Amino acid sequence: MFRLFCLLVAAVLTVAGEAPVLAQSAGPPQPPPEVGQLSYFLGTFKCEGSTVPSPISPFGNIKRQIKRTIEGHSNLNGYWLNMRFSDEKTDENPKPLAGDWVMSYDRKDNRFLFFWFDNLGRWFTSVSSGWEGSKITMTADFPENFNGVMRDIFTKKSENEMLMEIEYRKDNAKTWTLVAQFNCRK
Repeated sequence: MFRLFCLLVAAVLTVAGEAPVLAQSAGPPQPPPEVGQLSYFLGTFKCEGSTVPSPISPFGNIKRQIKRTIEGHSNLNGYWLNMRFSDEKTDENPKPLAGDWVMSYDRKDNRFLFFWFDNLGRWFTSVSSGWEGSKITMTADFPENFNGVMRDIFTKKSENEMLMEIEYRKDNAKTWTLVAQFNCRK
């Protein structure tokens, strides 16, 4: 009986001793592979563009030339991509926009998530199904009093050049209105 007890204890200790080794060999969880689709945004883009005059634009019915820098980097072990937007202060753009976009992939809902916050106190979330050919579109309910939907469309022109378009649609409207457009190069 004592011999059986010793064998049982030895077996339990052997299995218990191997359990941490098995857990260590599996390693930490990895970021969703879909996050790799956002790698296009890594690096620094220099952009030139403007707002487009439109009576329904939340940016006003004026045209304003804007120079923008977009810096993208991977963060938190590759789970997130951060993009910093910094507009240049000029006579035409006396209160430049600065903001952060933090993005990743939601495995549960099978879509990309984008969290925006900026120096105007705004924040909102956007979603996207991902790249469709050379375009990725991020759509969000616009905050504040605008009662509408914004979408940001990024179009790859090449590995080092993209077009960024911002469109707005008032609630219940059928058509989108272009409110800003930027040509960007790495």
